[in-house]
Amino acid sequence: MNRLPGIAVDRRKYLLISDVLVVADRLGFSNLKPVVLGNAGNLLVHLSPFPIVARVAKLFPGDDSLFWRDVWEFEIKVARHLMAYGIPVVPYSCLVPPGPYPVGDTWMTLWEYVEPAPIPR
Repeated sequence: MNRLPGIAVDRRKYLLISDVLVVADRLGFSNLKPVVLGNAGNLLVHLSPFPIVARVAKLFPGDDSLFWRDVWEFEIKVARHLMAYGIPVVPYSCLVPPGPYPVGDTWMTLWEYVEPAPIPR
């Protein structure tokens, strides 16, 4: 069954998004319409219609998956610390624990979706 109708994606990205949807389903989120927000260093997927963005580490052959899990844990701690002091950051998800969650051979964290700011002209 194609869970991503109408989205032209390469095989690796398709597999990562499919794995993200499986984890999201386990967390209680269903009927998702994934929207790829970015696919450079990390894969960023808005789990529409929910205000959640999955940030998935894109690993290369030989990368240490556990190292990246630790990096994701540290980033959540940094965000928590900055938020406690009122420093503006994109917050991690408050609907479910932010992770990290195993996704295939990599890890993802969950963050609050924030509408893009208009670019001043």
